[in-house]
Amino acid sequence: MKRIAISGENDWRQYLLAECLESYTKLDETQSRQFNELLENERYKEAKPVMITSYERGIMEGVNRGKLEGKMEGKIEALRDMALLQMDARFGPLAASLQQRVGA
Repeated sequence: MKRIAISGENDWRQYLLAECLESYTKLDETQSRQFNELLENERYKEAKPVMITSYERGIMEGVNRGKLEGKMEGKIEALRDMALLQMDARFGPLAASLQQRVGA
């Protein structure tokens, strides 16, 4: 796996090579556990990303994108609330229509 990871091949080819290796290397439960422990070892850190499927990459990207969008929405909401508080402090209680326009 490490050799595949440092081969210089693109992600798709690395994934296919790793899939072939896994398919033709039949490991029992103990060997599989030892293999996974090796992937956690610093010496083989390059091999772990090769083991991630396209589906798993898509999930991780979706989660990260969702987190980013959530943070942006939170910031926008905080700025909206801040604007409403400042206008309320400066001009007094705001009409509901004005609050809705600021909210929009």
